[in-house]
Amino acid sequence: MKPTPIPPKRVGAGQALRLTGLLAAACLSAHAGDATPDRLPGPAAPPPLTITHCDRTGGCVTLDLTTPAPAGRHQLEASTDLRHWQPIPIATFEKRNGGTLRTVLAGVVESACFYRVTLLEATATNPPVYVNLQVDGELEDTQGLRTVMSELKRRQITATLFVTADYANRNAMLVTELFQSGFEVALHGYYTGEQLTSMTYDEQKNLLSRAKLALEGCRPCGTYKPILGFRPQYFSQNEDTFRVLKELGLTYNSGFKVGQLSLPGHTWDAWPYQAPGHDFYVLPISTVPSDCTRVYLCDLACGQVEKWTPAQWRDGLLQALAEALETRQPLVVLLHGYYAGDEAKYGYWQPVLDFLDAAQGQVTFVKSQDLVDLAKPSPGGSLPPRRRRRGEAFRRTPPPRLLTSAYGRARCILPLRPGRSRGILQRSSPLPGARPHGCRMDLPRSSLVVHGWHQNRSQPGYAGRDP
Repeated sequence: MKPTPIPPKRVGAGQALRLTGLLAAACLSAHAGDATPDRLPGPAAPPPLTITHCDRTGGCVTLDLTTPAPAGRHQLEASTDLRHWQPIPIATFEKRNGGTLRTVLAGVVESACFYRVTLLEATATNPPVYVNLQVDGELEDTQGLRTVMSELKRRQITATLFVTADYANRNAMLVTELFQSGFEVALHGYYTGEQLTSMTYDEQKNLLSRAKLALEGCRPCGTYKPILGFRPQYFSQNEDTFRVLKELGLTYNSGFKVGQLSLPGHTWDAWPYQAPGHDFYVLPISTVPSDCTRVYLCDLACGQVEKWTPAQWRDGLLQALAEALETRQPLVVLLHGYYAGDEAKYGYWQPVLDFLDAAQGQVTFVKSQDLVDLAKPSPGGSLPPRRRRRGEAFRRTPPPRLLTSAYGRARCILPLRPGRSRGILQRSSPLPGARPHGCRMDLPRSSLVVHGWHQNRSQPGYAGRDP
């Protein structure tokens, strides 16, 4: 029996319609698995993945869910319109009692968002975890930079050195020596503290052109260094900067932070991604949750801005490493020679050594350009999270379709396979006192459950709409 649709609500002209917050919007969950419809005897289909609790407090979104595979790999996804879903691959899941999992996403700034959790296909082997260390050479420091780079060289760890042009001019032999030792050299502007956003396009081009030329060195003299990477001072950049990067032949820009500073559609991407409408790749610096905010992994920012103690800095590094090992996402850490390398003054060097001790043997250290190359699409295939091995095939998940529900204008997001779209719709009321506003569809070949709910219109403060 087909349920009676809820008639749409008429809205007056000029009345604003928007989703406001998680509770006034929706939590969605989905479980995709294969079942054979023609097989009569056999085990029953696994119970669906279901979100049992969702809450947003400040900048934290907390989801509790039951899953048929507590040890499986799960992924949190977000959407603002129920049509386009953005994975949040950095989200981790904590095992709780009774097969329940909990994920807490810190640093959420969107005022309106839908969330769902998917159960990923199991893989035979875990992909490697890549760690990129970025070390800045600035100001008058040389001893701190030598301390950091010498330790990395002793451990046979590769890294990328970001230097300003004025630093390279004063310490040309040191920069060339580090490059010849196997470290990558990238551009960090002309001088410390420059603000590109306060400059015109011509001023930016003139400044960065001279900086790149100074950093490259002299080819006939044997001091030439290819400069492919860039990170602006204090993340100061705009569209004019992006144009200049293209004209200078720079291939990646590390002036972004996961969950804090990103280009549209890539808020939670930890892997490098191509900047929409541009030729360069974005290499975001990793962030770690701190209460309901996120802190990017930079020694200077953690010490001077966040006022972290050396113990907190150590805990932040080890927490970021544990999350990277769980999610198999890359980790990008930013160090300054004059800060992390000065143990006597700041106490931040020993935590870095503890981090390196814990990471070695579990991760693969790479240069920034190497990490960007790993993220580039393989010929003839989609973008994998790692390089494709010989003879290995990647399974593609069917693209989501929008299926109109029998309840108002709600929609279920179902990755349906062609010719296998029959199912059964059922009402669901996941929250006490909430208006039923969702659907449950059991598919023969794609067992998938989607739940969605909205705050009741009668409750005060409701300013949402049917999606």
